[in-house]
Amino acid sequence: MFKQEFPNLVDEALKTKDPQDNRPVLVMAQDEGRFGRLGQVMKAWCPSGHRPLVAKQGVRDYVYANGCDRTFFGQNDHLSTS
Repeated sequence: MFKQEFPNLVDEALKTKDPQDNRPVLVMAQDEGRFGRLGQVMKAWCPSGHRPLVAKQGVRDYVYANGCDRTFFGQNDHLSTS
């Protein structure tokens, strides 16, 4: 549905552009994501038939990544934050 409506959305956006503004209109694609991991898995020893009692600390490491493509110019930009 977006593909069919996209030309109409561009036309509506161009109507709001200042007539004196001669800069080209760029069509860009954007995406974002979060990549991460939880704490490490560790071994613990105990006698057979028992469960080991192991202190566990929940550690979360992650990074956010945002990207933007300007395919007409063959360029892209990205931002990574943690």
